[in-house]
Amino acid sequence: MKEKMESWFKKNLIYFFIFVGVIIILILFVLPYNSISKYNNLIKSDEVEACIQSQDFIIKYLKAPATAKFSSCDLSDGQTKVTTLKGVIINDTYTNNTGMWTYQIYGYVDSQNGFGALIRANYHVKLSQIGDKWFDDEIEINDEMYVRNGVDYSYLRKLFS
Repeated sequence: MKEKMESWFKKNLIYFFIFVGVIIILILFVLPYNSISKYNNLIKSDEVEACIQSQDFIIKYLKAPATAKFSSCDLSDGQTKVTTLKGVIINDTYTNNTGMWTYQIYGYVDSQNGFGALIRANYHVKLSQIGDKWFDDEIEINDEMYVRNGVDYSYLRKLFS
């Protein structure tokens, strides 16, 4: 009987080491990947929120805002590009100890112009988020600057147009 147990133990010892090896691999590779993907999903949700906020800032510069159809904020389809920076650029120097998040959004909007024709405009928006407040640092529509460093220049267009 003792010989049968030793024989059984020797045969199954390899299965025990395989089982332990699989558990170690799971702990080393799968669990950290899961944590990273959760962090990436958190950043992606912030980027989607930044995309939506950018649309809110763009819409006030359109002639017919009710007709606006924006590029999708589903970042996987490639219609809109969002870049995330932690920190802010102050006097051409990047600072990351401010607790501020900065996003750059590139997208497009289809809306009617003053004559009722549907026109596509490409836009670039640079937003900053502090807590739950959003600030438009730069707004550029079809290569024309509307906001720069948080200052709204659109009134100049109205004066000279």
